[in-house]
Amino acid sequence: MIVDEVAKANPLELLMVMALAKERIILVGDDRQLPHHVDDEIQARLKDDEYKGLQEKIEKALKESMFKKLKDRAENLEKLDGKKRFITLDKQYRMHPDLGKLVSDTFYPDKESFDSPLEAECFKYNIRFLDNKPCAWIDVKEPKEEKNADGSYYRESEIEKIKKCLDSFVKDEPNFTFGVITFFSEQKRRLEQTLKGYSNLEIGTVDSLQGKEFDVVFLSSVRTRHIRGFGFLENSPRLCVALSRQKKALIVVGDKENFNTPSAKDKVLGLFEFLQLCEKRGKIL
Repeated sequence: MIVDEVAKANPLELLMVMALAKERIILVGDDRQLPHHVDDEIQARLKDDEYKGLQEKIEKALKESMFKKLKDRAENLEKLDGKKRFITLDKQYRMHPDLGKLVSDTFYPDKESFDSPLEAECFKYNIRFLDNKPCAWIDVKEPKEEKNADGSYYRESEIEKIKKCLDSFVKDEPNFTFGVITFFSEQKRRLEQTLKGYSNLEIGTVDSLQGKEFDVVFLSSVRTRHIRGFGFLENSPRLCVALSRQKKALIVVGDKENFNTPSAKDKVLGLFEFLQLCEKRGKIL
């Protein structure tokens, strides 16, 4: 039996499937990306007094991927008996080699790094605005992000930029698939309201688009230099997913200045390095 996308399966789901295997089971997944989702109600209950002193331990147990636990167990057993129980795929064919190298260098240690054997020529496209570059940063300086009543951030100026680009891009490449990714539910809701009528477009939060791929991806960062910290963006698995959904090109839309600082390099290295890549081999718009 082969089970794919195991990293985001919760323990109960995975154990139910594993129980069906008669002789051997092969688990396929990436523990560097997002684990299973823990329901908000469960997370809220952990704050009750009855769990006082145990919250951190329980939360870690709930959030840690079962796949990661099994992988660690396999590594430990291999050290004892020398039997190889897992392999790491060391090549990616989804995305342009410049973007593949960025993801590998930023999120995967030496033992898990991967190559991108396909030549850049394989990822050519015909969007005039991007000049066939694999990466671009659309700088949206003002205004700052806003919050809805639930505390979720949004930024209309980024949505306007994305719509303008989409209108142009679909004319140049009408058969392409497009993805618009954001870290915030309110930004997603507003994107869906504005970007209606595109048949080859999918909009979602990072968590909902794990495992999917698109020819061209827009990443709406929302956070600006006006508010300290990067919030959800500081989660490395979430950032890894956000920067690896594209095949031909990735376009980040946001406040460039906010991601070109020592703080950004320390807390959101993926976006910091992506910006450097855009300056060297892509476009700043």
